Amino acid sequence: MCMFNITTVYIIYRPLAQCRICTRINHDEGEGQNHVVQGALPDPWCNEGIEQTYLVDAIVRLLQQAPPDQTMRLRKIGYDIEPDFVEVANQDENQDVSEEDLNRGLLLSRFGVWILASQCRTVSLCKSDERLGYLISVVFDWMTATASISDKGVRAKIETLKKEYISNWINVVKKANLDLYCTCLLPDPPTYVQMQGTSDMLADKIRLLKEGLYRICCLIPYNLVPQE
Repeated sequence: MCMFNITTVYIIYRPLAQCRICTRINHDEGEGQNHVVQGALPDPWCNEGIEQTYLVDAIVRLLQQAPPDQTMRLRKIGYDIEPDFVEVANQDENQDVSEEDLNRGLLLSRFGVWILASQCRTVSLCKSDERLGYLISVVFDWMTATASISDKGVRAKIETLKKEYISNWINVVKKANLDLYCTCLLPDPPTYVQMQGTSDMLADKIRLLKEGLYRICCLIPYNLVPQE
């Protein structure tokens, strides 16, 4: 779609999408090279360098908008009393944050799911285990963060995304690179796939195992844990 002022006047200020051939004819040579053209997001695995980084980082930042419930997670993995550092972190992060703001973050994270499912489907073309593993890890964190949602309406919307989009994308990843997928499921995965969370803490092996088992338990209801 061309945003150049002469073009917009010519099409009477109506959005007009051009096919790829017409876009090349009108914008690859002459004055058309200076036009502002809006196109569809490219496949990130077909790009290299900064363009791929931008799209992956956008997905990561959107998925991280889902605020994790630290208290609920710790109780489910067997900690009756929160450690002091988690309690302080919760006070700092959730200070003056209403339930409406938390739900807004959950709903905002849906855009990360939609971009992931629509633009990162051809994972078999990804040549970087670090980049793909990073995406897998952030998806696991999102699944964990959205495991306990109090608002029924928001929970229903998130569950729909898990079943219709995330499950399909993860199944594609498993077929394309099962070894990397299983590596991301480890309690203490390699550094290049670690996300902010337990991997940043000076946690003992028992804590890491509990966190890893909890992450797997959040994936089991959607048949996302390979039996191999």
